[in-house]
Amino acid sequence: MDFVFYEYEKKQLDINIDFCGREACLPNYSFGPSIRENYVLHFILDGSGCLHIDGDIIDLAAGDCFVLPKDHITFYQANKQTPWEYVWIGIGGTKVEEFLQRSSLLDFFYLKNIAHSAFIKEFILLVDLSENVSDSNIDLLMDSQIYKLLYILANEFPSTKQIKKSQKELYFLEAIKYIANYFNRAITVTDICSQLNLSRSYLYAIFKAQIGYSPQQYLLRFRMKKASDLLVNTSNTVTMIASSVGYNDPLNFSKAFKSYYGQSATEYRVNHTDLKQGRRVFSKKID
Repeated sequence: MDFVFYEYEKKQLDINIDFCGREACLPNYSFGPSIRENYVLHFILDGSGCLHIDGDIIDLAAGDCFVLPKDHITFYQANKQTPWEYVWIGIGGTKVEEFLQRSSLLDFFYLKNIAHSAFIKEFILLVDLSENVSDSNIDLLMDSQIYKLLYILANEFPSTKQIKKSQKELYFLEAIKYIANYFNRAITVTDICSQLNLSRSYLYAIFKAQIGYSPQQYLLRFRMKKASDLLVNTSNTVTMIASSVGYNDPLNFSKAFKSYYGQSATEYRVNHTDLKQGRRVFSKKID
């Protein structure tokens, strides 16, 4: 069994490439049952196998694509006579489900006979990019490529279901949009509530229901992720970065950063600058 796996640091909130890989499976090789915390897209290059999800058993073969969705119990197994070989991409983030729901991939969790589609062309390109270990800035190209991939997926294979957002979902989207636009100012949760004309308790309940943590935690995470990116990819001073992510007091920023990451901003910069791709590579060949 040939196996190559690339894991990435989770730097983005909306969409993040968690890992990519390739695998040529042994006969009857299986994985699961398991529950994922992200979405893992697979494209079958050769052979065949089956996917078990939500009580259904789906036979799949070369040219098919399937997804292991978040929060579903899944099990999949290679065929005994013609074990499959596939590539995969794991993606996470607060907007991944919303974007995937625009396509029919989440309607049934698979797409049949799409080897010649534009979506698969971009899928393979993204996996190929992940294997470029010589380019220290390849993560920037991959971040843009994942959006392009999801765009093509939604347009080439649109959802068969009409999705109508609830009022709570609309409030949530407005709140995170406000944070994305104004995180670099000294905004607070109170400001978000005022902007949306909502009570603090109601906004808290919305965030907990949508993503599992509070507006304050989301705002902090957003700022810390932006700060970590600036530390690794710019030469700006810590004071400048603090101001860039909405902290007027550099000391308060330093305390918040160390509490979040377990190390000071300066230590974080030193430890991550030489590894700014955030990539770990695993490779093995099993006879």
